[in-house]
Amino acid sequence: GSANHLRDLQQLHLEQRIPLATGERLLTKRQFADHLFPSPVAAVLQPDISLVGGIRAGVEIGAMCEAAQVSLSPHCPYGPIQFAASLQVAAASPAHAFQEFQSLGGAAGGGTPGGGANWAFDLLASPFEVSNGMVDIPNGPGLGIEVQEHLIDEHMEAWNPHPPTLWQHTDGSHAEW
Repeated sequence: GSANHLRDLQQLHLEQRIPLATGERLLTKRQFADHLFPSPVAAVLQPDISLVGGIRAGVEIGAMCEAAQVSLSPHCPYGPIQFAASLQVAAASPAHAFQEFQSLGGAAGGGTPGGGANWAFDLLASPFEVSNGMVDIPNGPGLGIEVQEHLIDEHMEAWNPHPPTLWQHTDGSHAEW
């Protein structure tokens, strides 16, 4: 964001007791560095692993968070593959505090094709198991998950993908949706 935006965030962060979280729309390590140094503008940074450059970039952002004593909580709205990648970042980052995820319920939990990300978890051969708010890090090859590719074709017609929209003012600062 602009220097004024960062200054305003930092002032808000310092003046209130409620922890602030930001970063869902940041795209580069430089943008995250600007939010962390010389002084953090929030208590939690939320990189979207699918937008910042993948697992390696997420781990590097996590290292910056650790150095700045800021928590890391990857933003994760896009389903099970992104969730698996975010869990790999979580496992590699001491700054990781908690992990955002869509409901893991799948079709049995109320998700339907075209009705949100929940059904996408049905695409996995082995679902993620949640126990007491914790999820084990997958330990298989790659991301540790196996996607049932034959199910993707069945869901593609009902699914309406949309790229993330970044809203900006003419000066380049972030705007509200």
